[in-house]
Amino acid sequence: MIIGLPLSFAGARLEGNNMGVPGVAGLIETTAKSVGVPALSLGYAAGLCLLFCRVPAVRRAFAPAGQMALTNYLMHSVAGVIIFYAIGFGWFGRVPLVLLLAGAILFFALQMIVSRAWLRRASFGPIEWLWRMFTYRRRVALFRP
Repeated sequence: MIIGLPLSFAGARLEGNNMGVPGVAGLIETTAKSVGVPALSLGYAAGLCLLFCRVPAVRRAFAPAGQMALTNYLMHSVAGVIIFYAIGFGWFGRVPLVLLLAGAILFFALQMIVSRAWLRRASFGPIEWLWRMFTYRRRVALFRP
């Protein structure tokens, strides 16, 4: 975080100022982003790992969503396509970033609740179940007896 945050900030500040022929500013921007973004990502990941290790209740809250990660990922993608592309509402570029962030957090919180409820009755998420049957090439029970 100590390396990633300032470099990512610097890269973002320099972005767009380098139109035309590449120069020193473009090199600095590219370098700052190339080092800063992965470092910042690792910092966030390390912070989440520490949080999950030190606060078991948080880990337990996220566990069902993790067990249904593929299903949740695909549902998030489908919702995004419906909301942002012309086959749905066509709101791409029309929604403020703050609203996008709030909507994504709210949608994931809903997915956490639905995942917990689903896994009370089932052993896997629906897409994980299909994937498991495809992998093992045999029928696998979805719901608990």
